[in-house]
Amino acid sequence: GAGAYRLLVLIGEYDRRNVAERDGYRSTAAWVSHRAGIDPRTARDYLRVARALRGLPLISAAMATGELSYCKARALTRIARPGTEAEMLDFARMTTVVQLDAAGARLGAQRGQQHPEPDVAVPSPAAKDQAYAGQSLRSRTIACSGSPGGAGA
Repeated sequence: GAGAYRLLVLIGEYDRRNVAERDGYRSTAAWVSHRAGIDPRTARDYLRVARALRGLPLISAAMATGELSYCKARALTRIARPGTEAEMLDFARMTTVVQLDAAGARLGAQRGQQHPEPDVAVPSPAAKDQAYAGQSLRSRTIACSGSPGGAGA
């Protein structure tokens, strides 16, 4: 919900400023992976959602208020477009995450979609040394399967 949204906004802002390389990382996703202590695939997903929310104001607002979970937002950002956002958001309000993921997979297959993932690489030793300052981010990580703050409803 709202906590996950704040984290995504921070990730999105870091990405928008394009400073990961300056900070010793190959990409924003590498920074997220390292600083949050999460696997690269999950970091790429957070970054993908953060980027998508920039162009989906209704989904972004629903997440900001806590109405929409990260898991539903993650599923919606795979399939919603500015012209379909309102309809998709209404659909998400009436379904579970599992149903939304399944509908998204069907729609994606119909569209022939493939989502490129941002590159993730191991950070430099200097970046690793600076990681301790970001350890508090780890406590705010979000997930859709049993991690704190990651309820999938």
